[in-house]
Amino acid sequence: MNDKTMKLYHTETREDYDALMDELESKGIKWYRGQKPQEFDGFEIHESKTILKVLGNVISYFSMSVYKNNYNGFELIEYKAKKDNINPNHYKFGDIESMDFVDAVLKYGKFKAYQSHYVFNVIKYLVRAPRKNGLEDLKKAKWNLDRLIKKMEVEDDTKI
Repeated sequence: MNDKTMKLYHTETREDYDALMDELESKGIKWYRGQKPQEFDGFEIHESKTILKVLGNVISYFSMSVYKNNYNGFELIEYKAKKDNINPNHYKFGDIESMDFVDAVLKYGKFKAYQSHYVFNVIKYLVRAPRKNGLEDLKKAKWNLDRLIKKMEVEDDTKI
């Protein structure tokens, strides 16, 4: 276990975890079962207590308690996502910017002006929910969708 190529990472938040997975994927590192870093969710089980071990080009994961019991003498790197307040990670999926998708939906969807704001917010909150505020964002998406439906009913506007 005293391999100099081993690195142990701790990610406190989903955003930190996703940023680390992006970095590891760019280096060609894969999970022990061969998946690319973003193809498997190692954060889901232990969440903020997840430890990621990179040995050579292979990632594995375990809990903080396993680290304390078996790896306590090894350096633990506290990995933090670089804060980009303009383009935060919770709006990105690999190479796809959610804003590019929203732009296409609004451009080709032929929404009326009053509808576009609600459609934009529904998509925005759905996209970021798993990486930011979870259920709270889903409720915001639902609120915007319900509001759009009510406005369309008041306007007797059944077509988009």
